[in-house]
Amino acid sequence: MKNIEHDYMSDAMYGQILKSVTKLTAERLKYLNPVEDIANNILIRLLKKPLSSDSDEMLHEYVESAFPRVVEDVFDNYQKISFRYCLKKTREQELSEDISQDTIMQLLLSRHPIKNVNAWLFQVTHNLLCSFFERNTREKNLLESLQNEAKVLQQLNTSEDSFNIEGLSDAQKTEILADESYKKYEEMISFESVRDYAASMNVGLKVAQKRKGQIIRNLKSKALIAMGWRADQEILSYNQYVAIQRFLREFFNQGNIAKYVKNNEEMHEEILSATQRIAEVHDWGISMFGENQFRLNIFHLSEEEGPINFTFFITLNERNNVSIDSFKENKLMGMFPEPANFRLPMHLGKALWDYEKIISILTQ
Repeated sequence: MKNIEHDYMSDAMYGQILKSVTKLTAERLKYLNPVEDIANNILIRLLKKPLSSDSDEMLHEYVESAFPRVVEDVFDNYQKISFRYCLKKTREQELSEDISQDTIMQLLLSRHPIKNVNAWLFQVTHNLLCSFFERNTREKNLLESLQNEAKVLQQLNTSEDSFNIEGLSDAQKTEILADESYKKYEEMISFESVRDYAASMNVGLKVAQKRKGQIIRNLKSKALIAMGWRADQEILSYNQYVAIQRFLREFFNQGNIAKYVKNNEEMHEEILSATQRIAEVHDWGISMFGENQFRLNIFHLSEEEGPINFTFFITLNERNNVSIDSFKENKLMGMFPEPANFRLPMHLGKALWDYEKIISILTQ
């Protein structure tokens, strides 16, 4: 029987896993729809510890047996998302822990269908922060800032084809109004339809729609950064995103690396040596740590070596050209595999939101 490997994961196999996850989620989680998050977690587990069979029955049995632990992991990640957002806003760890726990409790107690859990988490976390600071008059400035951003957050989460600056601070509005992208946006919305907009520029409808998407992405990027977001691909403007994608494509052409590393032969040789071990990028993430400076994390799952992770500290100049400032490999990733006979003591590593607790609240 074949093992399930990343190059053997057929569409039919993926579809069967998704079908099993969807069925169990509908039966046990009721109003929530974290199917994608649960399915991705299960797929990662299968890649790490392949099954000895790929039959539909074996796949369903595996999904059903892994489901409780995966749900715990997914809800743990949900709380971390809420916690990190709180901590960014308040710089208070205890408050952030309290708010994030309250957010998960509200998620479990909700009796309205929730399709986009991540968007819901940001919105409810934001609302709970507002409620907290309404009761603490000493934090009026932070409360005002959070309230101003509420409409923007909701609009960014729910609308993909429009942009509204209402809710931003005066300083943030001034910065965005002066941006060339906003002037183009005003010009675009002055037409009754995208078709009219296309006709005014003498271009096709698809070209006009693409330009509209580029303009809105640029504005949303500026708004997110102005509100304090420093991680995720959404903080990149359209041209920055294209530049990073181009860098990732050329990353595997050894002759191209030299143009990204200037006057640093030692780092050039180090990157050449390291990147020869991978054939493609399976996932990537980015965060900003200075003006036009980013940490670019590249992940590759190697069949021979296991997970490989590189971090590039890069600069994107005004023309969105990428230059590598420094580079390192996370050599500890996957170095210490879990022993076959490993047993974690019951009092250690217990999930804050264990499966039984989640199900009991959902079925109240």
